[in-house]
Amino acid sequence: MIGALVCLLLQSQQPLFTIARSTNANLVQYDLDPKQPVVAYWIMLAQDGRHAELTGTEKRMAYGFTLMPDAGYPGLLSDDLGSGQKSSAARLR
Repeated sequence: MIGALVCLLLQSQQPLFTIARSTNANLVQYDLDPKQPVVAYWIMLAQDGRHAELTGTEKRMAYGFTLMPDAGYPGLLSDDLGSGQKSSAARLR
C-alpha cells in the first residue's frame, strides 16, 4: 500500500510552495515534478484561474531559478534564484 502511494506521488506533480502578490490575486506556484526537479507557473486568480507560464523576464529577474548539483555537498542541489540570491536545498529525488 505505501509503495503504491510513493509510486503515485513520484508520477504526479506535487505542490512545493506559493508566492502571493500584494498587487493582485495572482499567485506564483512552485511544484515538484517527476520530469524536472521544480516547475514554476502563474495561477491567474485575478482573471479566470488559468495557469500561465512565467515570462523570460519574470524567470530571470524575479520568480525563476536554476538548479544544479552542489559540488561541495553530494546529494544536494544548489539554486540560483531569479532575484540573485543563492541557497542550497536537499535533493528531492
